[in-house]
Amino acid sequence: MTEMPFMYPLTVALPHTNHNQLAEFLFLMHAGNFQWTSISRLLGIPLSQLRTIDGGEVYATFNYIEEDFPPSAPMNGYRLDDECIFLNHLRAFKNMAVDGRLILHRRDALPQDAQKIFAADPGSWKGKVPYLRMANVFITPVGGNEFLKMAPPANVSFNQFPPLPNRENAFHILREVERSGRFSTIGEDFMPFDRREEFSFLYVFNPDRDTNGAGLVYFANYIAFMDMAERKAMTENALEAFTQKQVDFRTLRRREIGYFGNARLDDTVRIHVRMFRRGAREVGFRYRLERGSDKKLIAISESIKNLPE
Repeated sequence: MTEMPFMYPLTVALPHTNHNQLAEFLFLMHAGNFQWTSISRLLGIPLSQLRTIDGGEVYATFNYIEEDFPPSAPMNGYRLDDECIFLNHLRAFKNMAVDGRLILHRRDALPQDAQKIFAADPGSWKGKVPYLRMANVFITPVGGNEFLKMAPPANVSFNQFPPLPNRENAFHILREVERSGRFSTIGEDFMPFDRREEFSFLYVFNPDRDTNGAGLVYFANYIAFMDMAERKAMTENALEAFTQKQVDFRTLRRREIGYFGNARLDDTVRIHVRMFRRGAREVGFRYRLERGSDKKLIAISESIKNLPE
């Protein structure tokens, strides 16, 4: 079995940042790419060569993501030229799903035996450094982007992956979230902060910017769409006005997102947003993303963001 976790260096640079330093959707692009690289290394084949039993193309798409940035390491605390390390540990449920745990650690503070400690218990790092859980399933776009079908790859072996018990499969989280319409990120101590409950934002896909080489709307770009929707909600639907500084420099503390579908490039996505407050510096957002053409569910997410002082 291949030794894990895998280690990937990252020096924070302009491709990872925006006006508020480390940008979430750009951060996820790089974290996701590292996980795809790890999957490829364990399978021993480029992911572009994965095929179904009848020769169809297979993609390792993300279906669940959890992000946690502790107060001691906020997302916007990572700035240009900061030298960091990603650690990535994977497990697989048969040949159907992959579950990855990642941490982002400053290179100069990384313990000498960090890989060994992380491999033994990835979850123990949560609350100490930025922590991610990223889950993948294998799909094939048999009928276009709006009809993504589960498709285990048939031309590779998953013997190099440690097994993921079925009870820990993110599928169970997503099934409950699809039923209830919510995660548990926003607790009961968060109070609703909308002027009206039904607020939404319509986004028109840009095929030249929002897609990837597989022809799909890129998973990380949905974060950017939600950022646009929540900015609109903060400026137009807040019970009490946020300052421009609060809107511009809010930073991620925690997010969960479940993906349930995708869309054609000539379609749109409608993002329904609810806002919640906890104290003076925390705002919670709950999002429901639906295809404009048929109102089919694309994603559900919840996030907590800290406001600047």
